[in-house]
Amino acid sequence: MRYWSVYGELMQVTSIMVKLGEN
Repeated sequence: MRYWSVYGELMQVTSIMVKLGEN
């Protein structure tokens, strides 16, 4: 199940990068 946790972390980082990119 570690893959799911890693995937979740990547999604969070991606969302943050997108927010920073929009600004």
